[in-house]
Amino acid sequence: MEKYFSVKETAALLGYKNEETIKRKIKDGMFPNAFQNSRKQGWKIPAGDIAAVTGSSPKNIQNKLSSPSTDCNKSELVKLAYQVATLTSPPEEVHEVLASLPLEHALEICLIIRQQNRNLIDPYKFIKAAITKKWTPDPITPEAKQSVIHFTQRDYDEIKLREQGIEKPDFYNWLENKGG
Repeated sequence: MEKYFSVKETAALLGYKNEETIKRKIKDGMFPNAFQNSRKQGWKIPAGDIAAVTGSSPKNIQNKLSSPSTDCNKSELVKLAYQVATLTSPPEEVHEVLASLPLEHALEICLIIRQQNRNLIDPYKFIKAAITKKWTPDPITPEAKQSVIHFTQRDYDEIKLREQGIEKPDFYNWLENKGG
């Protein structure tokens, strides 16, 4: 039995943000077997029509949205990424916008937020601007890469010293004892 998808599910499958785009494509004949029992129930688009548009098999389309854990995990990942970037939980509207994006793009926006030198006054406006203006994260500079390497090298050296039973001497601040 063929599975039917709503306009919202079809938009998610095809990577569209706006459901109106799918409705226009239905009216343009892109989904010839789509039907609408009533306005309340909305459009039903068969997996075969979506498969014809994407070039994949109807079975793959049917399985693609059947695992709700993917959406749940994506939503949770986006929430965690935002928390790492800002050290706060995302407001509901911000979480909805980020979760509606492809995961890679949502993570890029969280990285852009993290790279800001100051706190965001209105994260929703910032994220909307990042989406519409197609901002990309700053590349990691060679200096930043080097500092990461040095930091991890120090940690590695300390671990090696501990494994050999050599205690690292405590840091002695000679300025504290200077006055006498």
